[in-house]
Amino acid sequence: MHAAQDSRQSVIESRAEMNHALDSSERVKASFSDIALSVNHIRERAEQVSVATEEQERATAEVGRAIVHVTDQGEHSNMQLESMVESAEQVADIAGHQQAMLHKYELNRLSV
Repeated sequence: MHAAQDSRQSVIESRAEMNHALDSSERVKASFSDIALSVNHIRERAEQVSVATEEQERATAEVGRAIVHVTDQGEHSNMQLESMVESAEQVADIAGHQQAMLHKYELNRLSV
């Protein structure tokens, strides 16, 4: 009878160990599920950062193009201004020559 009781005790202990193993297995399964969710969350965040980085690169390139355009326009305006100053100086020279010629004409007319 002692053997039967030992056998029964072994079965009870085996069942307890099996239940404990099943509980541990469930906890491991839940941990792996949590890890998978965390990995998916990290992947989604990385994709968001990647998209934001691409958008920032496009915006930076656009700002660069705008700066080049403004610089080109400034250089063009500067060249036009220099041309206008040159033209104004030429007109002033012509006006000065005409003034001198008119003054000579008036002197010649008064002398006659």
